[in-house]
This record gives sequence, C-alpha cells and structure tokens, in this order.
Amino acid sequence: MARSKQMEALKELAKQAPPEQNRLEYLAELARQPDRVTAIVAVAGLEHILKETICRHLRPGFSKEDQIFDYNNNGILSTFGSQVTIACAMGIFGEQERADFSRLLRIRNAFAHSMMNIDFSAVPIPSIVSDLEILNRPGTPEVFKQPAPIKHKFLHAVCLYYILLLIYRPNSSGVDHGWLVKPLSGSPTG
Repeated sequence: MARSKQMEALKELAKQAPPEQNRLEYLAELARQPDRVTAIVAVAGLEHILKETICRHLRPGFSKEDQIFDYNNNGILSTFGSQVTIACAMGIFGEQERADFSRLLRIRNAFAHSMMNIDFSAVPIPSIVSDLEILNRPGTPEVFKQPAPIKHKFLHAVCLYYILLLIYRPNSSGVDHGWLVKPLSGSPTG
C-alpha cells in the first residue's frame, strides 16, 4: 500500500465512532478503562459531537466541510480548541461552557502528553473537575451532584455536554446565544 493511501486509511480510521444510539453507553463504559484512556477517548467523543453540531450550522451543500476540519492540512477547525472557540462565537454555547470545554481539553492534554502514568487524583485534576460549571449549575440533575470519584465526575460532565450537543439544533430564525445557560430544562433552544 502506498504511503499516501496508508495515511488516508489512518485518517479514516480516526473518524470512526460507535453508532449514535450506542455512543453514550460507550462513553459510560470508559469508567472501567485506565484513566489515561478514559480522559483521551471521552474528550475525543466530545470533539466528535461538537464537530457534528458545528456542521449543523454550515450552509446546506457546503462542500468544504472535510477541508475545514482536516488536521493533516491545517484546516481552520482542525483542533478541538478552534472548534470550541468557533462554537462559542456562533452562539452554540456561552462563555461558561467554553471555559468548561477548555478545562476538559487541558485535562485531556495532560493525560495525552505526560510521560508519567498520571491518574484522576493527580493535582490539580480533582479541583478542576469539581469546579466544572456543568456539574454545579442549578438544574443539573442531582445524581450528577452526588459525591463520586473524580473520574466519574469527569465522565458525568462529558456525557452531559455530549447529550446537550446531540440534541442541539440551530434556531431557523437566528442563532440562540447561551443555550446551555438554561440547564437541562426542556429544549436547549427554547
């Protein structure tokens, strides 16, 4: 296989995801995986759904979607950080959620780049996870506010954001700003 075909096959492999109806179950199963795997794969799942959510805002028939997300060619939305920034700018979520996504990204990066075998008890991870806005806002179901291991709280935050992004649809009359500010109360756009 020619090198370019191998690279293209690798890129396609990275795009694979479980069927939509099994994704939350898949994320929940990460609680049984090593901490490094949990942090990296959970945030990869969040990145995947964020990309899908951004794509719902794109003009119908937009043909450059693959290019703007292509990390091999420095696409303008090829990084999770750039996707978080544009999602906030588009009104998909507000500043508090942008801050949470940035915290989740930094936790993921700590696990991905550390040469040491770190876990969720490593300082400052527990305090960062405990301070995630999604876990502390009024309206968040009490089950997510109960004492739990930090790894589980991290997964709770990822799953809550995943669900909210999964059900989000742009308002046809314009972009709704701060849809996550009204936590889990009915439709996120209404």
